[in-house]
Amino acid sequence: MGNKLTGFQPVQSLDLESYMGKWYEIIRLHPAPGAISFEGTAEKPYNYVTADYTLGDKNIKVVNTARNFQGQVKIAKGIAVTTEDPGILKVGFEPFTFIKGNYIILWLSPSDVNFRGFGQPTKYQLAIVGSKNRQHLWLLSRTKVTDEQQIEQLKTIFTTIGRNNGYSQDVLNRIYIVKQ
Repeated sequence: MGNKLTGFQPVQSLDLESYMGKWYEIIRLHPAPGAISFEGTAEKPYNYVTADYTLGDKNIKVVNTARNFQGQVKIAKGIAVTTEDPGILKVGFEPFTFIKGNYIILWLSPSDVNFRGFGQPTKYQLAIVGSKNRQHLWLLSRTKVTDEQQIEQLKTIFTTIGRNNGYSQDVLNRIYIVKQ
């Protein structure tokens, strides 16, 4: 088992059952200027973003949902597969599920600890996930987070994990708090 992604420190252990279920996107990086992503553009971001993961026989089903302020809904369906590294999944979205990008799980809150009121202690409560090109970074939570003190605490964790995994300060300056 060897991490082939230079400068990344993915989690060394992942209980897939505990990772399955619904996650709320709390913090992400804005797309680079001029870029378009599932979450929209820096000028017109989508909010209310969730990711649902369901464990299948040979893969993980992924359904991402996002809504903008006008109520328009976007849904992206995909398939994830495990790799030899527990913290790295390969994910592809329709219609190109055969093209899979790295989904790098960089940090997980312990599954047996209720992290200051975030959800139930039976599953991972928080996760930080990055991409190989270091242009995407997400903080996911089992519950919606709107409390400003909690968001500030999570921003600190988010930027620290990003920095520790080779994200530049210029990229980390594109932080965006997702509307819940």
